[in-house]
Amino acid sequence: MPVFQIPEIAIADANRKALAEAYSLRIDTARSDRDRQMREVWAMALMNYEGKAPEMNWPWLGASNARISLTPSHTDQWIARLRNAGTSHDPMYLTTAQGVGEVSPGVTASDYADTLWQPYSEYVEKFVVSNKALIDRVATVTCKYGVSFVYLPWEYEQVIEPTFGPDGEVVLETRNRVNAPTPHVIHPKNWYMPISEEDLQRSQWCGFDMLYEPDEIRLKSTVGEWDKSSCDEVLKFHAEMTAAEKKKIGPAGSGYYKST
Repeated sequence: MPVFQIPEIAIADANRKALAEAYSLRIDTARSDRDRQMREVWAMALMNYEGKAPEMNWPWLGASNARISLTPSHTDQWIARLRNAGTSHDPMYLTTAQGVGEVSPGVTASDYADTLWQPYSEYVEKFVVSNKALIDRVATVTCKYGVSFVYLPWEYEQVIEPTFGPDGEVVLETRNRVNAPTPHVIHPKNWYMPISEEDLQRSQWCGFDMLYEPDEIRLKSTVGEWDKSSCDEVLKFHAEMTAAEKKKIGPAGSGYYKST
């Protein structure tokens, strides 16, 4: 199966820095606007789902405050309904032709969709992308927090594994660990777009947080997937932030920060 890669766009260092600063300002503004409106809503949604009850100080300190929460029971029912509605069809997706006429001599657009794209869609559905697991995560996040986003990149990663050759010698072989579209369900707290926009498809820009451990960043730098100088700057920033945090909360807080 082919790997689709976007051609690299060369940007001068000065322009790259200016572009990064501009987008950083946009993201900070969007985060501030969004958090001001939604952070308490998401926290309350999670609190209601988990059924947490505040500690009671009346009529005496630590008095019982047992409650039967209806939120998780109703939410779990909706999660199950959405999951079943999204996975009860086989195949889950049907390919239909939008055009008319022949796309090649003797082959109509409808023939092209039915004989080529529909079997390809069913193959991907069964062997490449786990749609049932994807819909389960989408239904869970959507029912708990009101919305979720799906990001579908084509991920490609190779690993080198030692094996034994015919004469018993150790041979290093390269294997594709990942070479397929890999869906990620994004929580709304990790999604960014201008607060004034209402339609995701028409938004001027949008983006999301991605969390990486320092070792993952070093690996991507080593294999050449990411720019080495940019990775070095991120790792330096991570080390400085980690050192500053340790001074605040002591050794027990080591590893608190995650790079974004």
